[in-house]
Amino acid sequence: MTSDDLVARLRDREQAAWLKVAKLAGEHGVRYRTNAALVAFLAAIFEDERAALTAALAKMWRPIESAPKNGDMIDLYHEEFGRWPDCYWGMPEHTCGEAGQYCDSEWHSEPEGWVCSASNTHAFSDGFTHWMPRHAPPETEVKG
Repeated sequence: MTSDDLVARLRDREQAAWLKVAKLAGEHGVRYRTNAALVAFLAAIFEDERAALTAALAKMWRPIESAPKNGDMIDLYHEEFGRWPDCYWGMPEHTCGEAGQYCDSEWHSEPEGWVCSASNTHAFSDGFTHWMPRHAPPETEVKG
């Protein structure tokens, strides 16, 4: 199951859960935001959904050894610092003056490694244990 399939499935389940809540609330005269029982009911429903999502996402992480090293953006997982989004294997972006003729940067001698695109710097050299593909962007309507 891809992340897009999972998101679509969870959206369907969330919509079904809200319809169930609305039906039960109507049957019992429960008013939203004022009834602790409704809040507890919602918490139970969405705790089950959260557990299902967490389990499904955990299965999407892959061993770091299988990560693409072709410049594709991926999310990395570090054993100590958790998830690092939008990383790629390569070199941070760098611009040399005068077409590189007068560059005194050590950038040219640095080895390739995991780069965090947000900071344009090398991420940790070790400690990454897993990776996953980035999620697809949301669908948007074209307004004409």
